[in-house]
Amino acid sequence: MGLSSKITLYKLMHPSQIRHLSKALSEQVMAVSPVSGGDIAEAWHVRTSTNVYFAKTGLTSGVSDTFKSEAQGLAALKQAHSGLIVPYVVAQESGILVLEWLEPVKATEEHFRKFGEGLAKLHQSFSPTAAYGFQSHNFIGRTRQLNSWQTDWPTFFLENRLWPMAERCRKAKRWPATWEIPFQSLCKALPQILPKHPPASLLHGDLWHGNVCFTPNGPAVIDPAVYYGDRETDLAMTTLFGGFSSVFYESYQFAWPFASGFEERKPLYNLYHLLNHLLLFGSSYAESVATTLKKFG
Repeated sequence: MGLSSKITLYKLMHPSQIRHLSKALSEQVMAVSPVSGGDIAEAWHVRTSTNVYFAKTGLTSGVSDTFKSEAQGLAALKQAHSGLIVPYVVAQESGILVLEWLEPVKATEEHFRKFGEGLAKLHQSFSPTAAYGFQSHNFIGRTRQLNSWQTDWPTFFLENRLWPMAERCRKAKRWPATWEIPFQSLCKALPQILPKHPPASLLHGDLWHGNVCFTPNGPAVIDPAVYYGDRETDLAMTTLFGGFSSVFYESYQFAWPFASGFEERKPLYNLYHLLNHLLLFGSSYAESVATTLKKFG
């Protein structure tokens, strides 16, 4: 890469950020190029004289807070030893998160088989106290995600997931008044719909296809929103936007079969993510939210 190209790439990142990045890495940054995807932070492919990295940068305190949570989540996933690749956190400081670079490849059926096996093994990493929650609150996208510990699952899902997300949508004026009665009915019915004490599995928490990276060495998971909860929440989200081969589901079920009634609970678990997308991206998700509320309310 010639000098002129380096200068052009440097203009995409503020010089102070380049200096910050070099200091965090204890290496001189040689080239930086933008990486597509994501809507929270700026993402970069970073090259030094000896290594390549993936970096996220963001100057606001809100973005910086997501980096700390992401690093904690990746550490928890790595400690589970599930067989899934979890990127190593190289550096995490105010305004910056640097991870090892994962080279993506086109997914094969073998990738999906290993992903099913690995996710089932991840979900068999259980909360040491059998409670639902996590050591700290974190983020689902840009939205603060509450993880206060609860000893029964319907209470956790209501108080830490559905109710706070609905309240955010109300405050953002993205909550029609016609939703209130079915939502209140749904909240009252949760103890009858959801299992009271499912296994408290370690969850990725934001498991859509964009947060799975297939590499030459196998499937990897990125951008987590981890907590301990019902594994069905992860499985449900894999169906929300598609992108997962049937081999993935077959492989998972061979390792740990789905519980009876999962198909009926799946839309309810995805309501949390639909509400978050309504909050973040607007009215295009309103019809899906309304359909789910009508189904359960």
